[in-house]
Order: sequence, then structure tokens, then C-alpha cells
Amino acid sequence: MTYVIDPAMSFCEVVSFYEKYIDETKAAGKKPVSFLHFLTGRY
Repeated sequence: MTYVIDPAMSFCEVVSFYEKYIDETKAAGKKPVSFLHFLTGRY
């Protein structure tokens, strides 16, 4: 799944989005990237 952060999202929404990414990535057996890499799209 591709994650795209909308500039209109609040910081809390971005953090929730990142937590969802972590859960789905761990469920797939992969190692999640850091929050900074997630924000910049480097994953």
C-alpha cells in the first residue's frame, strides 16, 4: 500500500497514519521505517 500524506492533515492525523503504517508493515513481516523517512516518503 502506498501512503500519501495530505498537506491539509493535522499533525495528530499524520501520527495516526504512521501508526497504521507500522501495524500493517509489521503484519506483513517487514521492518517499518523511521517517522522522518515516512514523512519524506523514503520507504
